[in-house]
Amino acid sequence: MGSKIVHKLIIEKPISFLAIGIASHEKIFVVSNELNRIFNINLDRLQTIDHIKSDTHKKFNAYSFNSDENGFLYSVLSNQGSEGVLIDNYRTLDYFFIISGESQPTADNCYITKMKESKLFLAVSFLDTSKEKKQFQEIVSQLWS
Repeated sequence: MGSKIVHKLIIEKPISFLAIGIASHEKIFVVSNELNRIFNINLDRLQTIDHIKSDTHKKFNAYSFNSDENGFLYSVLSNQGSEGVLIDNYRTLDYFFIISGESQPTADNCYITKMKESKLFLAVSFLDTSKEKKQFQEIVSQLWS
């Protein structure tokens, strides 16, 4: 009698996220300190985020904070690395501020309003990530792992 083959299908629900682009001349640790001050969070340095594309392995700096209060993970990532940019379509941006969680973070204008008050940020805006959804989802998955 032949053996039975069992196939398991594992469906992972994508993590909801909101992305804000930041243009700034400051280093990432200065940007993370400013976001800590503005939003009363505590972003800490992470290991670098790995991005593998076309046989090139790129590493990007990241800071992150997991809030027990609302279940969101707040992260700031550098878009500029030694090997190029993290996401090509946003090469004019220096950083991504990503708010992610199981529930959908709302695109509340208070994020932008508070960030625009800072003299450290030259420009901030919500990002339409629909074209780069897969890339952003891979990044968010790395942040949560």
